[in-house]
Amino acid sequence: MRADAEHRAWRVARAALATALAYAAVGWVALMLAGPPGYAAPLYPPAGIALAAVLTWGRPAVLGTLAGAFAVNASLGWLRGQEGLALVVLPFIIGVGAAAQAWVGAWLVHRFVGKPLLLNEPRDIAVAGALGAAVACVTSPSIATLALGAAGPPLRQLADVVGRRRARRADRHAAGAGVHRPAGGGLAAAPAQPGRAAGGGPGSSRRRDVGDRRARARARERRLRTRG
Repeated sequence: MRADAEHRAWRVARAALATALAYAAVGWVALMLAGPPGYAAPLYPPAGIALAAVLTWGRPAVLGTLAGAFAVNASLGWLRGQEGLALVVLPFIIGVGAAAQAWVGAWLVHRFVGKPLLLNEPRDIAVAGALGAAVACVTSPSIATLALGAAGPPLRQLADVVGRRRARRADRHAAGAGVHRPAGGGLAAAPAQPGRAAGGGPGSSRRRDVGDRRARARARERRLRTRG
């Protein structure tokens, strides 16, 4: 029983990993054909790889498609200078669209062609191509276009909110450590309390007073020697 569960888990992981690697490898090559800003290529073979993988392996391939699409688009965003939340949220949404497209295509093919999928008749081949390619392939572009259109202001606002919260948290930590943040953004020592030296407590003040008295005594001795 345990051996069967381990074998099933390994099979799921292997299917997801194989799908993710194949999708990412072919996707990086396909994006070389993309025009500005680089998210749309005239030919995108990973969509076909994802559909074939989901038809063969089912749900594990859906997860693999999500991971592969995320890797492709996150690396593209990194190369184009994106950072912060935009480097995570936008590629994830595009990956969800790619996974949804593969799942919709596989569901349509199984629903209207049959399961197990044999594709040994011209009619089955035509229906599978029409549903899996022509119909289902509007899913990912639609989600990606909406994500790209909406990613600008909302993500910037969210990044600003997160940045302000981090600044406030840093200020609280700095205040607890005895430093404050000036307007320029750097860290400066907090002003010393009255009657206490900036570097320590009453002990340091007494030591400094003793040192001042010794320095004044040596100065008087030098003046007396000069007069004599």
